[in-house]
Amino acid sequence: RSSDSTSSKKSSKNKDPKKLGLYQMAKVGYQELCNAIIRPPRSNYKLEALGPEEFEFCGEQFVRKDFGVVNERGLLVECSIWKKAPKE
Repeated sequence: RSSDSTSSKKSSKNKDPKKLGLYQMAKVGYQELCNAIIRPPRSNYKLEALGPEEFEFCGEQFVRKDFGVVNERGLLVECSIWKKAPKE
């Protein structure tokens, strides 16, 4: 009879997410760390955070062009490229 109560305690212990063992806590922590490094959350930026659309560097004028590219998963990836401004 005591073995029955022990086995029921073990099964209920494993089902309760609040009562993780040391191994389970380490495993969950490691998975969260890997996800943070390998697949960090995406950042949202305002266009103003990218700086001015036109600027001068070493005597040359540059302009920023913003555009979007659809990736293999069908998601829009926002991009920016800086180029020398056309001479007037």
